Amino acid sequence: MRRRWLVVVLTISVCLVEFCCVLALAAPRLFLVVTDGLDLTDISADPVWQHLVGQGSLGLINTRTASRVHAAATHLSIGAAFRADAPTTAMLALEAGEELQGLKAEAAFTALTQQPPAPQGLMVLSLPQLQRANTYSASDGGVGWLGRRLREMGYSVALVGNSDTLDLKRRPAALIVMDEQGRIPLGRVGQDLVYTDPDWPFGRRTDYEALSAAVSDYSHADLVVIELGDLARLDAYRERMSERQWMSHRAQAVALMGSFINTLWQQTRTAVLIVTPTPRADRLGRGYWLAPILLLIPDQPAGLITSRHTRRPGIAANIEVAQVVLSLVEGSDPEPWFSKAHPQALSRLIADYRFIINTYDQRKPVLQSYVIFCIAVFLFSAFIIVNRQWRATVWHIALLSITAFPLALLILPLLAPSSVAAALFYSVIIAVVLALIAWHLGRRSLRSFLLILGATVAALCLDQICRTNLIQRSILGYDCISGARYYGIGNEYVGVLLTSSVMFVGILLQMFGRRHVRLMTILFFAAVALVVGAPWWGANNGGAIAALFGFSLTILLILEIPVSWRHLVIIVLSVFASAILVIAADLLFWPQGPSHLALLARRVATEGWQPLITVAGRKIAMNIRLFRYTIWTRVLVVSLAITLWLLHRPATWVRKPLERLPMVLAATKGALITAIVALLVNDSGVVAAATAMIPVTTILLFLNIRHDEQRS
Repeated sequence: MRRRWLVVVLTISVCLVEFCCVLALAAPRLFLVVTDGLDLTDISADPVWQHLVGQGSLGLINTRTASRVHAAATHLSIGAAFRADAPTTAMLALEAGEELQGLKAEAAFTALTQQPPAPQGLMVLSLPQLQRANTYSASDGGVGWLGRRLREMGYSVALVGNSDTLDLKRRPAALIVMDEQGRIPLGRVGQDLVYTDPDWPFGRRTDYEALSAAVSDYSHADLVVIELGDLARLDAYRERMSERQWMSHRAQAVALMGSFINTLWQQTRTAVLIVTPTPRADRLGRGYWLAPILLLIPDQPAGLITSRHTRRPGIAANIEVAQVVLSLVEGSDPEPWFSKAHPQALSRLIADYRFIINTYDQRKPVLQSYVIFCIAVFLFSAFIIVNRQWRATVWHIALLSITAFPLALLILPLLAPSSVAAALFYSVIIAVVLALIAWHLGRRSLRSFLLILGATVAALCLDQICRTNLIQRSILGYDCISGARYYGIGNEYVGVLLTSSVMFVGILLQMFGRRHVRLMTILFFAAVALVVGAPWWGANNGGAIAALFGFSLTILLILEIPVSWRHLVIIVLSVFASAILVIAADLLFWPQGPSHLALLARRVATEGWQPLITVAGRKIAMNIRLFRYTIWTRVLVVSLAITLWLLHRPATWVRKPLERLPMVLAATKGALITAIVALLVNDSGVVAAATAMIPVTTILLFLNIRHDEQRS
């Protein structure tokens, strides 16, 4: 067995040297190597891959698609430059002259697509399925976008390789570089690129000798896409294999892939981009949608790939790959990516990846426990208010702990918990300790909430000014695996920050209600809104709109100025003016890496109102879907119902505590308005509104329970 394996390796090595001597005469502008199933652990365990990482830029791409994450959808998303959807089997591409069930590829392609066949190239027979599953316009990207752009720019493209299994023709890389007509000008993807190995699962594996010869045939092309399919074949058969054997075969496949790519890189010294469109099977099964990418460019120092759109070292998105490919083929810098020099890029990225996975695993159980605890405390608090019985101090501590929990989750990353149990234990301990400290320093009164809210607002604002290192790693922060947000402040903490600021101001004015304090509160509101909305800090457009509306109406309520239509018009105009100023500043000072709002403004300026309508429709659909399925809907409904009941119930023994605290009452109404606006203007407004309502409800419940206890 070892002798046979040695012969195979030597034969492949000789063939690689020969084919690279040919390529050295006329190398393409870019080699795009596509391999599903590659993982960071594979790279770290193989010396050849470690050598490659030491010469290039390493990163992780988010492989999320419009629906389920599988090979057809992930490859199509790269080529379409947006999150696309596809049937799982829509990966059928044939070369000219190849047969499908006795029918020539050209005839089958024309019969299915009504497009003329490619006489020398490749044809994607699943094109109608892909187009039917994706209805986006060409301006948003679209099926075949990368192939069409390469054709329009006059660049030639060739595709070599496949991921065929024993029973299926799998050519997903074709979905990356096909044009809108489902054609690729040059390429070979047939059965002659694989051979039968009796020691390999179900026999089929990459024939590197044939693959090398095919690549050398297209050395005149500007872009050569090489599909290395052995890992994809192993993932397809994983359920039929023992875990030990699966890992053993993977190690062999990774070693051969590394040798092939290293020889290609050393001999040609042209740009090589290695992309993993679909994560390894076990990672994919657990929802870990991050997969490695490696960019090799001559004379570029080793480092971490950083995207101007994600603004996170080592993290990029699959929908950016198409633009990077275009830039590299043109011979320019790989926009929107750049390399951030780092001497230990691999170890740094592995550590970050482990933290991301741990946070992802901990997020759902910890937040579900928090939501259940909030609902239980809220409902039981309402029950004891109605029954007007004596309440113990421990119930006040519970309400304070609920208010302090978001701050505890912001502190939690500093402890780096490695398990769900540890994360839950540490977060509860931190929240209770914060509540006890505030309870003691606040003299067991409303000042306790003032301390908690003030600390929460200060911590969130400082973290955003200091590049959101804690928010990015917090369980209550955004998740780069889901890919909804990569920088700034997410909707979870936006809700906490906005209403915490409002209630903090209300309690502060109630205790220290002087004129200069009122002026300071206006400046305070302006500072918080700036931190939330500034593209270089929070970059949360919906949160900024909610802040401007909510804070403005809160100021009117605090000053006891009746809200009129004129005030509302002024506020709306102020929001538009602020948005224009933010967009102008963003495009002026950060033209290479603008925020999502600035990118949308650019598209509206060039394409009209359609992009704005598309984005609005997408956000509305997201809000409706989240309202039906997210756990935050439950706490939003309960907290909103209890808050409205406490504000409008006619019983004097419930209304009296707030009548004695007019500033707190005004702030409560302002916070309620802020939460409602956040619900309406954010794409995940349910989350923002739910977290926004929690501080409001806890303070109202505390005031009523405390008042009745003191009266008793």
